[in-house]
Amino acid sequence: MRAQSVRNDSRNNLTCLESALYKGNVPRSQDIIAALKAQFEEDSSALEKIFDEQNELRKAYARFRALDDDAKRRTKRLRQTVALLSATRNWSAVKALGKLGIDTVVMGLPLWESMAEILRHTQEIQVVDLHMILRELKIETSRQAIESALETHAELFEIKRVGREKFVSLKGE
Repeated sequence: MRAQSVRNDSRNNLTCLESALYKGNVPRSQDIIAALKAQFEEDSSALEKIFDEQNELRKAYARFRALDDDAKRRTKRLRQTVALLSATRNWSAVKALGKLGIDTVVMGLPLWESMAEILRHTQEIQVVDLHMILRELKIETSRQAIESALETHAELFEIKRVGREKFVSLKGE
């Protein structure tokens, strides 16, 4: 019996020691609250700096977006222009496009896009003159095809009649 009592006393002592050591490693609640407050202060200060830096960069980012949109619009127009010029065997425009880092696959444009690109350079033009310019650019088409393109894309083209003459221009330009 004595041996069992000694074993129980030893276990009790070890359990008490383990319990005392465990309580020593547990942070007190006021320590946790202090750590949370410190974390809050650090995070709120860092977030304030982040917001300030974002506001400083916002104007530059808006400018970047505007330039990116303008570059996309001009790239599209350059491709259309090169497609028109390449029909006349003007390969210098294709080479210049390649130097800008823009792919130089030259494909024919749909008739209405060719017409719109030509009209960007004139205020208004007679349909017969538009037909002649298209022929000079080696775009073989008929008067009926031009008339059809004008009707199909009426949201883009404005047609005005003066007597028997028919003038065409781009809407809004």
